[in-house]
Amino acid sequence: MKNSLSLLKVYVAYSLALMVYIVISSNILHMLEVLASNTYNAFITIPGNIVVSLLFGVILGTESFVKERRKSGKWKLNKEKFLLVGLPPLIFTTLISFTGLDIPSFNIFGTLSSTNLSMILLGFILITSFHKDQKEEVSIQTHSQID
Repeated sequence: MKNSLSLLKVYVAYSLALMVYIVISSNILHMLEVLASNTYNAFITIPGNIVVSLLFGVILGTESFVKERRKSGKWKLNKEKFLLVGLPPLIFTTLISFTGLDIPSFNIFGTLSSTNLSMILLGFILITSFHKDQKEEVSIQTHSQID
């Protein structure tokens, strides 16, 4: 009972942190959009959108990172996961954002753009690619320890 209550507190805090992040990042992005419209420079919003989306993905994967942090061992990067799953969204976002490449929008996720979704995925993959290498310790028992 006590364990489930503390777990409930953790999830409520995690949920509140997500909501606070969404509100703060929405305000930041709105200020960038106002600045872009006043200066006629839409490029200002691109880095903001990328950073906000990337950090949101990192926050979504924080639970996994915290569980790994509690383990003993050395930190490792799952290179295969990062390169094969995380690198394509980075390349996709770079091509879309900085080359002006136009792709069709399918509006599957409403107002969430393809670049935002790619950066959320990258942030999640980035944070969950870190893990601790736990080498199992082999203990050799002597005859006197068995008795």
